[in-house]
Amino acid sequence: MVHTKTHACIRRLFGVFVIVLNSLNIALCNVESDALLVQLAALTDPHKVLASWINSFPDPCHWFHVHCDESGHVIIVDLSFEDMSGHIVHELGQLTHLRRLYLNNNRLTGGIPESLTTISTLTQLLLREIRSKKFCWEPATLWANG
Repeated sequence: MVHTKTHACIRRLFGVFVIVLNSLNIALCNVESDALLVQLAALTDPHKVLASWINSFPDPCHWFHVHCDESGHVIIVDLSFEDMSGHIVHELGQLTHLRRLYLNNNRLTGGIPESLTTISTLTQLLLREIRSKKFCWEPATLWANG
């Protein structure tokens, strides 16, 4: 009888643990998806290539042009060659696991938000391509010299 009560208690604790983990994952998705949705609002998307960001799962790992690692963190955002206009928003600094941000061959204005400098995993930001010469910002090199 004691053995059965112990198993029941362990099962309940395990259930609570799973619920807490799921809540943390949902919160993580919300922070990352919110940052991407702010970026979406700052862009004009003439070909509607980012429609999946609005009309699909709340988890950005299921969105077109977004790639995640095995833990569900956004690591790559590739919006290159989409003829978008607008600016880069500081909220992208909330993508704390971002490794690569590709924005080349768009018509973006403004500067690079300082919040992107806080992302220690960001190794490449490709902004534009002009006559086959790439302008590629590599944060570690830029910050070391700045």
